[in-house]
Formats: sequence, structure tokens, C-alpha cells
Amino acid sequence: MSLLTFRDRPRKETTKYRRLEYWSQIFYIVALAPIQCSFLAIAGYILYLQCQSFYIIYPFFSCHH
Repeated sequence: MSLLTFRDRPRKETTKYRRLEYWSQIFYIVALAPIQCSFLAIAGYILYLQCQSFYIIYPFFSCHH
């Protein structure tokens, strides 16, 4: 009986830990999704501006190369 409870206890702890890990992962994704989306939007906007003003940036790059 004691062996059974001893064998059964770690399984419950691992399921609890897995559930905690699962929820922390969900929280991590939910918390960082807006930051990642805004970062991607800013990066895309910067790339868009660079493509718009490529004729200004191009001589600068050609001078350095």
C-alpha cells in the first residue's frame, strides 16, 4: 500500500507541474503576442520607409561598399 502511494505520488506532482508549465506557456504567449506583433509592425514599417526612401539610402550604402 505504501509502495503504491509512493509510486502514485510523483505522477500527480508531474501532472500538476505539467499543467503549471502549460498555463505559464499560455500566459507567456498571451503576454508576449502584442509585443511581438508591435515589434513586427515597427520592423515592417521601417522596412517600408526604407523601400520608399531607397533612392536616398542607396548612395549612402554605395559609398560605404
